[in-house]
Amino acid sequence: MNQAVTYFIQSSAVMLIGYLIYTFVYQKEGYFSFNRVYLLATLVAAIFLPLIPINIDKLFGSIPAMATVQYPMKTVNEILLSEVTIFADGNRINALTSIHWVSWISLIYLLGLLVGILKLALRLIRLARVITMSEKQQHSGLTFVIMPYESPIFSFFHYVFISREVLNSPNASQQIIEHEQQHALQLHSLDMLFAEMVTVVFWFNPFSFLLKSNMRENHEFMADDAVLMLHPDAGYYRMLLINYSSIVENQLLTHNFSYSLLKRRLFMMKNVKNPVRMVAKLLWIFIGSALALVACSDAAKQVTLPENVVKIDTPETPQLPEDSVNLFFGFNMNERKADFIARLGKEQSCKLEIFNKKNELLATLFDTRMGSGDYKTDWYITPGIDYFSYVFTAGDKRMTGNNYSDPAKDYNTKEEAYTVVDSMPEYPGGMNAMMSFLSSNITYPQQAKNDTISGRVFINFIIEKDGSVTNVNVLRGIGSGCDEEAVRVISSMPKWKPGMQNGEAVRVSYNIPIKFALN
Repeated sequence: MNQAVTYFIQSSAVMLIGYLIYTFVYQKEGYFSFNRVYLLATLVAAIFLPLIPINIDKLFGSIPAMATVQYPMKTVNEILLSEVTIFADGNRINALTSIHWVSWISLIYLLGLLVGILKLALRLIRLARVITMSEKQQHSGLTFVIMPYESPIFSFFHYVFISREVLNSPNASQQIIEHEQQHALQLHSLDMLFAEMVTVVFWFNPFSFLLKSNMRENHEFMADDAVLMLHPDAGYYRMLLINYSSIVENQLLTHNFSYSLLKRRLFMMKNVKNPVRMVAKLLWIFIGSALALVACSDAAKQVTLPENVVKIDTPETPQLPEDSVNLFFGFNMNERKADFIARLGKEQSCKLEIFNKKNELLATLFDTRMGSGDYKTDWYITPGIDYFSYVFTAGDKRMTGNNYSDPAKDYNTKEEAYTVVDSMPEYPGGMNAMMSFLSSNITYPQQAKNDTISGRVFINFIIEKDGSVTNVNVLRGIGSGCDEEAVRVISSMPKWKPGMQNGEAVRVSYNIPIKFALN
């Protein structure tokens, strides 16, 4: 969902940039073919540019590689189970059955998309029915569809919809036919069909509709210009437009000979082209392109990192998926120093916090935005601290590490607890059964109610080789009895089916958030 939101925001930014430059720079110029290409390019760029990975830094040179860590590292990516919510009034829900607000946004967008698709399909069907059921005449490579008296004149590809009275009028028909013929020869309907599909996808974005309107208007300018090249009597042609103008709204996919912006069309016929001025204005193409690249680039590349965080740009770093988030840690035995490397697949807000065994915050190593790549930081273990935990948050993902007593002594002696194995542990009856067990047995502590305490308790536990639940630790708590209640119920879970790695039972570490909500 975050990727989709980012895509639509960046696409909207490209449309906004393109629309503003067109409105204030190119719209009043008489170079209509250039304007056509510009408007089409803006829509194409808005669709595809956000999909291209753009690193502004690499356009101007890369950052020199930094030294890498030379001592053992361990990945922190414990499995985070679905959240269980405990309400003070006794109601209980879990993340498997709740509907996130993101789902509502997605549903609203999909409904809007469906409505747009249906409306577009109905217009095409209505247009096809008019063509099928109406009288038709062939003339100058065009198919004239005879419409009722005083119907607006419009075209769609090689079909021209026109009343019999106008078609038989010797004073009007020739230039009207030539006008619509220009729409057909220049494939203007193809442009409009593309623009219409863009507005269906970007139905929430007003700039997609404004660009479509600009495109339709420019098509009329192009057709008018072509007719005046054949018939230089501009005064007669302007009178023809006025006499046959119509205020009746026509099909959105068609070109109307009596376009509603008649005044602007008449103005553009008198407009004198200025090549020197137009060449100077081409500079705005490069300005707009630069702004679009910045809008679609990884903005975090421009953010100054804290002094204790260093970006590691090494040739062996793999190309990361956008949803990739990882944290590596290791211990410097001589300096009693914990080192962390955050690996990210995309730009996002990140925070790394250290807590003691009372779940009191000892240090926040960083709280900033970071781009895709590896970032290193370290923490010197305070004298007297023999037990600590850490919580790494990246966007909407959270990773936590086990609690360690004197890591310099215990790191090599503890049997490793895996995070991902060939066959993951299984709760009896599946994850839905586990969520039901927790939500049914955890009780909101009365002390927490009295103290109006709410929030999330993060618990880490290990499924042993025999399936038993051990090492239940509070990674981050909220107090007032909530931490103890969460530990009590998780410790009482029945035995799981143990995890298997290479055919052998192994220890597997899990994390789970328990949310206590007063309302």
